[in-house]
Amino acid sequence: KRLELNVGYSHQRRGELALKEKLGMAGFSFGVGLNFPKFNLHYGRNVYNLAGTNNEIGINFKMKEMFGLGKSAIGDW
Repeated sequence: KRLELNVGYSHQRRGELALKEKLGMAGFSFGVGLNFPKFNLHYGRNVYNLAGTNNEIGINFKMKEMFGLGKSAIGDW
């Protein structure tokens, strides 16, 4: 319930960005997420080619749980 693991693959990205001499991990993406009662924390890594990758960090706050704000449109989860 608290840990999320993600793996993705883009065939188009691999075909367009991989180097012919050495493919490496081009086109693959990996991520992990931690779910807490009041917020979620996520990290992701996208591999474009041997020359570069993209790292992303995200924090999502659950405003209702943290501050008691708003109403859920689809009910309480």
